[in-house]
Amino acid sequence: MIRTVLLVPFLILVSYFCGRAMLLISGVFPAKKREFFSSVSAGSMVLLGISFVSNFLTVTGSSLLSYEKKLFGILTAAILTVLYFTFMILTVFKTIKAATGADDKCGDKPAEKKPDSKKSDTAGILACLFAVLLSALCLTIVASGKFICSEGDETLETVRSFLDNEVMFSSDPIKGTPYTEGLPLRHKILCLPGLYSVISDACKVSPVIIVRHIMPAFWFFSGLCSICSLSAAFFKDDKDSPDKNKLYKRSLFVIFSLLFIFGANLSPYAQGFGIISAMWTGYAIRIWVLAPLMLSFLFRKKYIPAFLPVLCEAFICRTQYGIGFLACIYLIFIFAKLFAERRRK
Repeated sequence: MIRTVLLVPFLILVSYFCGRAMLLISGVFPAKKREFFSSVSAGSMVLLGISFVSNFLTVTGSSLLSYEKKLFGILTAAILTVLYFTFMILTVFKTIKAATGADDKCGDKPAEKKPDSKKSDTAGILACLFAVLLSALCLTIVASGKFICSEGDETLETVRSFLDNEVMFSSDPIKGTPYTEGLPLRHKILCLPGLYSVISDACKVSPVIIVRHIMPAFWFFSGLCSICSLSAAFFKDDKDSPDKNKLYKRSLFVIFSLLFIFGANLSPYAQGFGIISAMWTGYAIRIWVLAPLMLSFLFRKKYIPAFLPVLCEAFICRTQYGIGFLACIYLIFIFAKLFAERRRK
């Protein structure tokens, strides 16, 4: 029971350190800027990348679940080690460089102290509290599985077949009979069932708990972090801006985003459908975690990290759910930016 409860915080912690190191290495944020929200959502993307590599090597090889579990563990340990040491080296290097720069400027005139910024007004604090409460409510609903809609989805059955047979894609998850013909590679490279099977087997937790409760809670929290990161990209901390109340705007952005997913959950044809009722699926992760993270990178003019969610979409979403959705958004954003810059000239 304790292991199950602590699994979500553990995944969030691992994602944070992976994402923090990745963002520092890629230069998205300076070393002094922590950016917890962007780090968690970027780290969840790293987790998807590790899962894809281990899944791809397994399905093109032995297809044994034990083989993927070993690969996933080795890759995770190796990437965490590399990211950690790279993070430490870069942090020390930038700290020394900053200290050296400070020593060079010792002879300069002391900078004039700017007046302290005004505290957030009451409206900003109330909006922030309401956003936190609404986020906690949504997270509780998703984790409890009260509004589960698994129609047309066979993720849980696929995970069960992996664990029962200890071989991936050996039998039909619905009928339970062996496949008469092999599945196409495009179907096999979808890494979410393999990821859920590895976590379930490694942590000795029921696949129902993993698929319907643990992982939806983790992905929903990662999506909240992506939304907060996007709101920070929209309403930047500009010291020269006369408007200091960014808290109010960012809180409203989060509130309206949460209201949007409640509305989208009413229709299976809406893009946001499944965020409340099927957060374990690839299309829900795409629209709630990857899309806001990609946009936050694009608005910060970090085009190479912004392309990583486009790659992640290819190995978590099935063809019938529209592969290339994020790629279209990426291209439209780039063309719109180029057109706007050309018009300015």
